[in-house]
Amino acid sequence: DEYYRENKMVIKEEDTQFGGQVSRTQVSWCVKDCVLNPSACENKVLEVVTQKIKSGDDKEEAAAFEEYDLSVVSQMAKVKSLGNAAVEGSPAWYSARYAYAPSKLDTFMKTMAFRGSAPEVINGRMAMLAVVALVGQELANGKPLAQQVGDQYLSVALIFGLVTSASLVPLVQGVEVKHADLGPFKAGAETFNGRLAMLAFAYFC
Repeated sequence: DEYYRENKMVIKEEDTQFGGQVSRTQVSWCVKDCVLNPSACENKVLEVVTQKIKSGDDKEEAAAFEEYDLSVVSQMAKVKSLGNAAVEGSPAWYSARYAYAPSKLDTFMKTMAFRGSAPEVINGRMAMLAVVALVGQELANGKPLAQQVGDQYLSVALIFGLVTSASLVPLVQGVEVKHADLGPFKAGAETFNGRLAMLAFAYFC
């Protein structure tokens, strides 16, 4: 599908453009940009046509294609939104009324998934506490790590529950570690220290 190389995509408001055709490749790009940039296309009817790229040398055609490719989202953003969310029956009203809202269970499962933010955050925080406490106790009392955990298993379980709960509540509400920015308490510092502590804990075990 080489049609896009000679015809750039033009996106305007409904019933303002006539004639022409659009390649399947260009349609897929338009759909992709709509999915990735919902704020630019929400509650809008887009009319997509193509415009012949002016003939010229290869350099000029390449520049024209680059300009069109990068301006698809900006073209969509210029199209006026339809309706008012307060007016029943308007496109904006339907979008607001039937907008997807994940359930608490969906949010929890996403947060706890392998690619979610909770596993690394919880494990990192637990590892940091464990390394400081266990190493300190071993230096003070000479007890190895396994013996310390065995002697204080109830305290370890309680601390694990508290850290897990305290970490999950903000994560489920959408507050991510990357939002941390308070003096030395930054997201990068916690991530680095947490990973280092997990490696250290694995070594001690």
